[in-house]
Amino acid sequence: MAIEKHYPNAPSDVLFDALSLLQRWSMFLKESDRWKVLQAKDGLICWMRSFKPSLVMSTDVFEL
Repeated sequence: MAIEKHYPNAPSDVLFDALSLLQRWSMFLKESDRWKVLQAKDGLICWMRSFKPSLVMSTDVFEL
C-alpha cells in the first residue's frame, strides 16, 4: 500500500498494512525489542479476530 494517493477501502486495511510493516521490520530489531513487537502484533491479531462490527451504519450527517 502506497501512502500517497491511496485511500483504504475499509478501516481493516489500515490494520492489515500495519501488521505487515510490523512483521517486516521486526527482523531488524534487537531480540528484546522484537519480542515486544511480536507480543503487540499477536494482541492486535487477537483483537481483530474477536471484533464484531456494528450493524448500525454511523454517519456524520444529521438533521435537526
